[in-house]
Amino acid sequence: MRIYRFLNLFVVGLVIWFCLTFPLGLAELITGAVVSCVASLLVLPIIPWKIDVLNPRRLAGLLLYLPVFIWELIKANFKIAYVVLHPRLPVNPAILKVKTSLKSKFSRTMLANSITLTPGTLTVEIDDDHLFIHLVEEPENLAQSRTGNKGKDNTIVEPFEKYIKKIGE
Repeated sequence: MRIYRFLNLFVVGLVIWFCLTFPLGLAELITGAVVSCVASLLVLPIIPWKIDVLNPRRLAGLLLYLPVFIWELIKANFKIAYVVLHPRLPVNPAILKVKTSLKSKFSRTMLANSITLTPGTLTVEIDDDHLFIHLVEEPENLAQSRTGNKGKDNTIVEPFEKYIKKIGE
């Protein structure tokens, strides 16, 4: 089992190395393999959860998640650009408490980081199955739910959660 965890860490490290050193030559391949091997050996004892990227189901979940994340990232960038460039600067900050159905720490961390990486949002805290998210602009449907209309308060978590569930649980 320890060899399987090492191989997973090695693959993750090698993929990250390849992404950072593109275009690849023989020297980059060899250096990446050595660095990934050493880093995997050093990190293996301190990672509490099992990384299982070699599992085809999880890899497929990751491939489905990436376009969704990129789309949400693009939408958030345009929304924040609008807010910043608007003459009146329509900022309405809020902290939103959202319940997540994700069970593993890895999945919750991935969700929190996905939210934090999209502009205009920041995951402030994770408390069991709740995330506290700071927003630059409060969603319209959340404001409606406070005034009595039926609104959904998890529109920030919703796009990511089902894909992260396929990757991390």
